[in-house]
Amino acid sequence: MKIGYYPGCALEGSSMEYSMSVERVMKELGVELMAVRDWNCCGASAAHSTNHKLSVALPFRNLAIAKEQGLTEVFAPCPFCSKTLINTNAEVTEKTALQAEMKEVTGQAYDGSVQIVNSVAIFSRLIEQISSKVIAERLKDLKVACYYGCLLVRPPKLLKYDEPEQPTSMDEIVKKIGAVPVEWEYRVLRRRFYSLQ
Repeated sequence: MKIGYYPGCALEGSSMEYSMSVERVMKELGVELMAVRDWNCCGASAAHSTNHKLSVALPFRNLAIAKEQGLTEVFAPCPFCSKTLINTNAEVTEKTALQAEMKEVTGQAYDGSVQIVNSVAIFSRLIEQISSKVIAERLKDLKVACYYGCLLVRPPKLLKYDEPEQPTSMDEIVKKIGAVPVEWEYRVLRRRFYSLQ
């Protein structure tokens, strides 16, 4: 299986270990990651707070490049990057005037046809391959606290594979490999988590 790959800035910097893990796991599962050539920052961390057009243009360019490469699907492991790419995809698909404006701004055409996949969605899809690689007996006593955060299953109108308030997709993956998902109150906690510290 081949799939497009958008690592994003964090995976090439502060989250390099996550990048190494993702790439190794995908290799073990027989998934070939095809990096989006000459990708740029998607603007997830700051562009949306400074300029809306910039926050659309940056991911638009990445998606246009992916399409030019012949990629029909792109895996973005960073939750913020995947959300940004998914939102841009939806916005330029719904608003043809914005699509035309972004073509003028970036010099590239894009029609919203590339599908974006986040980590939970891809691992849910690959669960049979994952299960075949795991010795479930070794994990039977392992208790796992799944953390969905506020991005992996939102916005719900675009990400329809799980329940946004009480998601279970990650828990199902954990069960399938023989470990035990546990209930804990911060599994979908948003910003208020930081105010508790």
